[in-house]
Amino acid sequence: MKKITYLFAITLLINSFGFSQTRSSAIAIDTDDGSPISVTNRSGNFLIPVTHMRLMDVDKSVLKSNVELDKKKYLNYNYDLASVDDYDTKAYIRYNIFDDEIEFVKEESIYYLVKEVGRKIVFANTKSMYKVYDLKGDLNFFQVHVEGKNSLIAKQKIRYVDAKVAKSGYDRAKPADYKRMKDELYLANANNQLTKIPNKKKEFYLIFGAQSDIMKSYMKANKLNHKNISDLKKIVQYYNTL
Repeated sequence: MKKITYLFAITLLINSFGFSQTRSSAIAIDTDDGSPISVTNRSGNFLIPVTHMRLMDVDKSVLKSNVELDKKKYLNYNYDLASVDDYDTKAYIRYNIFDDEIEFVKEESIYYLVKEVGRKIVFANTKSMYKVYDLKGDLNFFQVHVEGKNSLIAKQKIRYVDAKVAKSGYDRAKPADYKRMKDELYLANANNQLTKIPNKKKEFYLIFGAQSDIMKSYMKANKLNHKNISDLKKIVQYYNTL
């Protein structure tokens, strides 16, 4: 039985903000089934003490029987070094896309990082940035492609596919699986209000309001397609200059 801990609040101990003077932190050393077998201290790692938490015992016997399936829930199954908000020290964390949770390990237990609007995670190796936004009343982690007064963000999704039983000798059975879905793209304004990026070109121009004609001319002159993520980044970057 593995303890999964939900954080309702966290405090990060450093300097006058109630942070510890230590620069050590917990690192998870995973077994093949993903459970931490030890936690060691290493200079520069990030220690996240808990002030309020809710513990939940989760039976992972099913997950242990199919580790490869469980790995598909994650952006990267391994714990990667990342910064949290604007703090100097870093944590070893991983993003569970399916459950939309940032996980880290402390004292042999897995914790979920509390979600707060504006909370920012940046992975050290890839420089990928994730921030928390409110989407229809629910807090979610979004990947940030462009950060600015208008930000281009993506909601990454993974869906669970039930196992399929062969109904005849001509049919093939299929095991359960997790499938990565197409990212949903949004434009977030300075007030963190989200607008979903439309597929249709005419509707796309409308999200720019009074600057729609300017944006249309810019896209046409530079042969940019809003359905191409690289082009879309350029479009939003230009929009932020207006």
